Amino acid sequence: MNKNIRILQFLVSILYSVQSHFSGAQTIQLNGNGIPESITRSITGVDGNAALNISVPYKTSYTQNILSVESSINIKGGTSNTSIGGAGVYGENFTLNNNGSVWGGDGYNGGIAVSGNKISINNYRNVYGGNGLGGSGSSGGAGLSGDDIIVDNYRSIYGGDDVGGTGGSGVTGSNITVHNSGGILGGNGVNGGDGINGSNLFITNDNMISGGYGIKQGGDAISGNQITLNNNGIVQGGYGPDGGCSVYGEDIHINNHGNLSGLYNSQKDAYNTSI
Repeated sequence: MNKNIRILQFLVSILYSVQSHFSGAQTIQLNGNGIPESITRSITGVDGNAALNISVPYKTSYTQNILSVESSINIKGGTSNTSIGGAGVYGENFTLNNNGSVWGGDGYNGGIAVSGNKISINNYRNVYGGNGLGGSGSSGGAGLSGDDIIVDNYRSIYGGDDVGGTGGSGVTGSNITVHNSGGILGGNGVNGGDGINGSNLFITNDNMISGGYGIKQGGDAISGNQITLNNNGIVQGGYGPDGGCSVYGEDIHINNHGNLSGLYNSQKDAYNTSI
């Protein structure tokens, strides 16, 4: 009897280990009724493909389609040795509540961790762009990339690293609203990635936004055009022989109650633009 129970427990443990992790691209259909769908099993994409594709009902918005990645869950895009790593999560018109970790896949160019348009991200844990493996001319993946997105960050968003190329941006796209209470950092590389890069950016920073470290040049903390920044924290260019700017671009409006700084050995101004 005891032997049979032990065998049964062993078989159940095998079944649980298989079901607790998916390998290969998965698609989830959100319901469009405003009730969150939860991801309770880790997912890893393969062959440079996305780990999780999001499908939503026709003519629904991000407020109606809600996906929650639960604590201790890892979503990682597939690795590609010859091309771009896969996205961790890809879709449009949905809200992502992240309590786990979402990664872009590694590749010749790193994959984007969360990719899509018209999405809202509430990040309570970690988002990592994939690492670039290609060398000169390659790049790390962005943490978040898309147009018409809203980002509420309470923990960490990183661009991917690329030891032979350019680090990825933490957040990139157009028409982006960011409320940052955690850290948003560009990836490290020969040239560091930008913390946030794009156009028509509305940013409120209460903690840290930083460019990535660069062997040659640090990344800018914020770069682009049509930028509005309300800063109560630290916005700093990335370290490097030529350090990055805190804010760089055109048509920039800053309300600063914190610290804006380009970092050491930088010949650039703290914000190299007319304000």
